[in-house]
Amino acid sequence: MGTIQVASLSRSTVRDPVVLRFVDQVVEIMKLEVEQALGALKDPEAVPAKMGHLKVGATPREYPSVGLVIQERAKSLPPDRRSALMSRFRETAEATPRPLPRTDLKVNIRSEKYILHQIDAKSAFAFFNPAFAQKFLDSLNDARGDISFERPTAAGGAVINTGLAFRLHEVKCLDETDPERGGKDEIAMGGTTLDDTGNVTEIKAFSVGKFNDNDVSTFDTPKTLATFALKGEFPKTLSVFLALAEKDLGGFADFLEKLFEAIQAEVTVILTALGIAAGAIIGGSIGSTVGTAIGGPIGSIIGLAAGLILGALITFVAGVLKDDIFEPQIATVTLPDASATFAGSLISPVLSLVYADFDGKYRVKYSWEISR
Repeated sequence: MGTIQVASLSRSTVRDPVVLRFVDQVVEIMKLEVEQALGALKDPEAVPAKMGHLKVGATPREYPSVGLVIQERAKSLPPDRRSALMSRFRETAEATPRPLPRTDLKVNIRSEKYILHQIDAKSAFAFFNPAFAQKFLDSLNDARGDISFERPTAAGGAVINTGLAFRLHEVKCLDETDPERGGKDEIAMGGTTLDDTGNVTEIKAFSVGKFNDNDVSTFDTPKTLATFALKGEFPKTLSVFLALAEKDLGGFADFLEKLFEAIQAEVTVILTALGIAAGAIIGGSIGSTVGTAIGGPIGSIIGLAAGLILGALITFVAGVLKDDIFEPQIATVTLPDASATFAGSLISPVLSLVYADFDGKYRVKYSWEISR
């Protein structure tokens, strides 16, 4: 008898210390990459590193680095916001190498080499447990808020599921963001999806509405934000990375998708260097821009790790770029086989994601629906 598992996942719901240390260490590296990227944009002579692409996979393909995505975001800002960013961004061009937190390693912001390429992964992640993949999946199963649905034994032949939809029911303002700014919060929503093959798809940003404390935007007919085709092998873990922003400050969903794919690529580079994800296992690709994507458990692990890192990194990035993007939350569902249901129903119970940033708090209600 199969069991569907549904989870609302964030860094705070993962308890395994090795997984958390891995996530936090990658975030520290990427913070330095953000600093190097903006330093190179502000003063390319002092910070000469080029924010290029990474070659990933057994048949190498190129993906933009985190630094390149950050530079492109900064360049896309309106002139006044970009000027303000450059004026408040502190000088990073110190000749003295900077320590990488929690290690004996040092990096140089001024180097011509990108931060990631200055780091010896086996030294930076010396704590890394070879059983990381299983530990991550175990942590996912233990995530706070997990709900399991036993599949009743079907009479006669099993009916095959063909698709799965992620549906939005409600957005409620539990506490308005910084009230000193005056006016209502103007909330936009967007994000990305990750299927079991590693394909990433953007959930295009849209306006949810304007909110004061306790205001609610309800969708009488649930709004479908994402759909997944249920083909190929099982079990499948499917994920939605959903973000809120106080106003859509210019393509934030597209920015999140690009940043997510860049993080996936850099996580793959690190895991490959650690010998955890050999090219033969990873295959030739990450994301929706290539044909054959990462498959099997390793694809889910890399994607979910990237999602946790994105959530932890976005607060830092939003603070630097002055983008009021709430930490993305992750909704996942694991289907054990092609005919699994939610305890006999094609629709899951209504579940919740909670967003708390910028002195505000929002609750999003959602559900999953199977199609046949």
